[in-house]
Amino acid sequence: MLPEQFYKFKLIMCGISGSNLYGTNTEYSDEDIRGVFIPTKEYFLGFSKRIEQIEVSGNDEVYYDIRKFFKLCLECNPNIVELLFVPENKLLNFTKEWYHILQYKEHIISKKARYTFAGYAISQLKRIERHRSWLLNPPKKQPMREDFGLPNDKKLVTKEQLNAFKELESMGKEMELDIHTMQVLEREKAFQNANAEWGEYINWKTNRNPERAILEEKFRYDTKHASHLYRLITEGKELLLTGHITFPRPDVDILIQIRNGDITYEYLVNEMVGNFEESFDLWYNNSTLRNKPDNDIVDKLCIELVKNTTN
Repeated sequence: MLPEQFYKFKLIMCGISGSNLYGTNTEYSDEDIRGVFIPTKEYFLGFSKRIEQIEVSGNDEVYYDIRKFFKLCLECNPNIVELLFVPENKLLNFTKEWYHILQYKEHIISKKARYTFAGYAISQLKRIERHRSWLLNPPKKQPMREDFGLPNDKKLVTKEQLNAFKELESMGKEMELDIHTMQVLEREKAFQNANAEWGEYINWKTNRNPERAILEEKFRYDTKHASHLYRLITEGKELLLTGHITFPRPDVDILIQIRNGDITYEYLVNEMVGNFEESFDLWYNNSTLRNKPDNDIVDKLCIELVKNTTN
């Protein structure tokens, strides 16, 4: 529940999230809790107090201000829009205001889900691929400037010059520089990228969950991320085609198989996931959801709820 210092806020929804919602929880799973609150009038009308979300220290609990909740919902953020479909037996608290919000689901959700769910799935896949590359071919040492033909005692170009080079390169613009300067810039960029990759590798190796590390070493890929990848795809499909997300997930047995390493990386990527971007395009074309959310109606709903609660 909300920390004591926010006891005047109205908590309109509080529910179970994460693996305990999806049905993939184990005895070691944390209990994730998400909620939505309406702050007091001073947080709306004043300028010194603004709050978007509250995170409870030491617990996996996050509570969203109603305005941020609506904003993320209208964007079809997968982690937030799922709150609209939490079943009553997974709700720890809900009020008439929350029930009222649920009557407007058809105005909130939209075909934007095609892009947000696919986008989150792509991020998961890239994370899986990166971790797998580190498992199969771990970097052997931190990159040194001399490895890239650069002097150790000084930089040949300034940070500003290198950033300008990267920006122009990303814009596809040609640069009229002599070949020596171009080579130096390319080597400095390559060294920076390699050093950043090394830092990310060390951070991953040092801070990853011990239980997850054992699974990664055993199955040679991050099975928990893979389970999230598959879940995001099937959730996105269900939302686009039915306007609903079912919890616990109907394919929970498959999700558990993936997480437990019963499905190989190759089979998951090539057979189960495949070219999911094409699948999302198909589901988008067959979806009966509105093309975009009804911002005006949801805005009025938000105003109504806040006015009636903060009087």
